Amino acid sequence: SLIFFHLMIEQTGLIPATVATVSIAALGDRTNTPVRILGLATIMSVVAWAVFWWALHVQVPLFYA
Repeated sequence: SLIFFHLMIEQTGLIPATVATVSIAALGDRTNTPVRILGLATIMSVVAWAVFWWALHVQVPLFYA
């Protein structure tokens, strides 16, 4: 999933890449449900935004148009 994140962040932006990466990684646990995966992806996207975009001021677009 980390390689996928690296390839996807350049094409889609921080938030979609984070959602996709967390979703792929969460599929490794058979007890995860789609609702839990969506919740985890949402929380991790907020954390990624807070750490990289807001706190560290890393200029990675959140979304590409």
